[in-house]
Formats: sequence, C-alpha cells, structure tokens
Amino acid sequence: MVLGVYLVFQIVAEIGTARFATAIKLTAVVGLVALSAARFDLTLEAPRASSNTYRQRYQLGRFFEAEYAGETVATTELGYASLDHRGPLLDVGGIGSHEFLETIQGPGLDADRFAALLDRHNAQVLVLFSVYPVRPKGWKPVGVWTLDERIVDSPGGHGLVFYAPPGAKTRALRDKLEQFESQLPSRARVLLTKQ
Repeated sequence: MVLGVYLVFQIVAEIGTARFATAIKLTAVVGLVALSAARFDLTLEAPRASSNTYRQRYQLGRFFEAEYAGETVATTELGYASLDHRGPLLDVGGIGSHEFLETIQGPGLDADRFAALLDRHNAQVLVLFSVYPVRPKGWKPVGVWTLDERIVDSPGGHGLVFYAPPGAKTRALRDKLEQFESQLPSRARVLLTKQ
C-alpha cells in the first residue's frame, strides 16, 4: 500500500500541476489512513493476542510433547501442536490431514465418521475449540482449558475442549490434565468435567 502511494506521488509529480499534485497527495494520505483504521485496533490488541496464544496454543504444544510423545493426537490447532508434538498428528479441520479433508468435502464429517477416522488412526486424545461443530460419537469431554483474561477475537471460540474415547484413555487424559495444570502459566486453567 505504501509503495502504491509512493508511485502515485511520483506519477502526479511528473504529469500534474502543483495544485493538482497536492490534492492527489492529500487524498492518497487520507485514503491510506482510512484504510488502515482496522489495523490500528489490531496493533493495539497484539500484546493480548500474544498472551492468549502463549497461554493456550503454545501450552497445548507443550502438553502434547510432554504427555503424548510418539502417540497419535488429533486437533484443529496445527501451529504449536505440530511444531512440538513428536508423533502422528491428525488435523480434523482437513488442512493437514488429507483423509479428513476428503471426508469433509465428500460425505461430510458427522459424529460416526469422525469417530471412525479417529479410531482408524488410534488417536489417544482430541482437542477442539469449543465452537467446532462436530463431536465424535462415543468420545467423552474430559476437560476444558480456559483463560482468565479477555480473549482477542478468535474464530475458534474461547476454550480448548479435550476429548478421549471412554474407558482407560479417558482416565489417562484426566490424570495428564491434572498433572499438567501445575505447569500452566498464570491465567490458564483446566476445568475437568464430572465423571
């Protein structure tokens, strides 16, 4: 955008009168400021957004690394989770897992297909933002990872929900969440569901 304004200034300087050039330059500057108004708010929110990311997404990567090394995990959060986790990772949104993408685009991801895909890959845990529209059939919510701070506008929602298949994996996830909570930074906490 800045380069475009600079080019306009140069062209106007070459072909226009001084008065015309001043009017075009002023219009370009006002237009640049008007188009950048939303960016001012985003810039002001950057520290809070960084805090949200550190307390939630970064910690999820650490959790996968510490508690599920070498095991298959599933999530919609690819960033730190895929960077830190040492093992198979399923992207249930379809960007990083072709099989999920084909299911979403083909017959659609419903509760039965979701559970079948997770079972086929022997997923040990599933982590979704609270607004994700589908839940796998038979998988139980074990806990919610929340933040005690204002959340910067996030399309994913405000809490990470941890799921496991019933039985031993549910108990194991509950134990891992309880143990890991002491390693979480301030303003991040785990709310365990009732058994």
